[in-house]
Amino acid sequence: MINRKIAPPVNSVSIPDFLMPQKYTLSNGANVWYYNAPVSDISRISVIFHAGTIYESQKLQAFFTYQLLKQGSIQKSSQQVAELLDFYGSYTEMEVMKDFCCFTIYNLNKYAQEILQMVAELIESPGFYETDFEVYRKKQKQRFLVNMEKVSGMARNQFPSLLFGKDHPYGGETNYTDYDAIQLNDIKQFYNDAIKEKPFTVLVSGAVNNHLVEVIDNTLGKIKISALLKEISSDVFNVSDYKPKKNYLPKKEALQNAILIGVPLFNRKHPDYFPLMVANTLLGGYFGSRLMSNIREDKGYTYGIGSALATYKNNGYFIISTEVGSDVCADALKEIYIEIEKLCSRKVPEKELNVVKSYMLGDLLRDMDGPFALSDRFKNMYINNLPDTYYPNFAEAIKNVNSDEILRVSQRYLTVENLTELVVGKK
Repeated sequence: MINRKIAPPVNSVSIPDFLMPQKYTLSNGANVWYYNAPVSDISRISVIFHAGTIYESQKLQAFFTYQLLKQGSIQKSSQQVAELLDFYGSYTEMEVMKDFCCFTIYNLNKYAQEILQMVAELIESPGFYETDFEVYRKKQKQRFLVNMEKVSGMARNQFPSLLFGKDHPYGGETNYTDYDAIQLNDIKQFYNDAIKEKPFTVLVSGAVNNHLVEVIDNTLGKIKISALLKEISSDVFNVSDYKPKKNYLPKKEALQNAILIGVPLFNRKHPDYFPLMVANTLLGGYFGSRLMSNIREDKGYTYGIGSALATYKNNGYFIISTEVGSDVCADALKEIYIEIEKLCSRKVPEKELNVVKSYMLGDLLRDMDGPFALSDRFKNMYINNLPDTYYPNFAEAIKNVNSDEILRVSQRYLTVENLTELVVGKK
């Protein structure tokens, strides 16, 4: 009989070399990267646009443009697009981020011609109908009001401004008035400036056969590309004027308080990114982390708490996030800072570090399981302009990092005095 009081042994994990996708070029010059796994007749096709929200001249401009772009074209109304997707068993996703946007289509290859022809029309000649715009704006306004009733929504809306500043491309917060300020002409302007005839990249995974290759070229390959996207000066991403601060947003009726603690940092290319990732995982990056063990398991202040290193193409930030009962908020903050102080003042025990290493290597291995997962990892590399050796280097860094290095990066970047704190809720 299994003795469940004894944890299973921790074994070392071997990470294979990262499998790079194959590549070809469409008639219009757009690059296609693909992973071929002909297990079924399903493919996932992502069109990556290189203009994210950092290119918008006013709040919500990029988000509204991309979301409305997939709703209808000059050739097809939003209802016709929805019916076509439903008829052929396809569906779409639109991921609008700071540095990029990814328009993804899941479909059966036998219907690829019909679906991708529609997608090409949406990209090259979007309808941007007034009715669709007003309906979408109304829904988003309502969603915003609902989110602003939640302490977590209020916190996440304001926190980027505290880290980067209100005028920084990665900072700023959204207000209800922004939804009234955005107009259909603003949507069309962003499309003309950042999407129309601009370069894009296609990422395909699944059953990539000769038929699909031909269909992609006959549809997405016919989209006109004639102008380069204007580069944004790297100077605007500077955060040298950052000063740590403590902010409190009152919400008297709240039963729980949201806590966000963080600091602006760097992107994935920084030499300290890998060891800091290990330090982050140790502190709050997985279920067995120190923050979870203390704040949830021992004290019972929350259902969940975690930390992360979030990265953009030009910057990044460290963040701790949780929600706790309003009556234990001060105690929870005290315990969070105790754990940070420990990380910055004591070497991590070898046994604990080895557990974290095994977890991270196993997680990295799971992230490479299957064509869709590989495609997601490659997209991350491509968007952030990372080298082909990024994941093998990451695995080696995890294996080789020691307690001295963990202590060094923690003391350099995660000291309590350098952290910004935001609490939303009831005192």
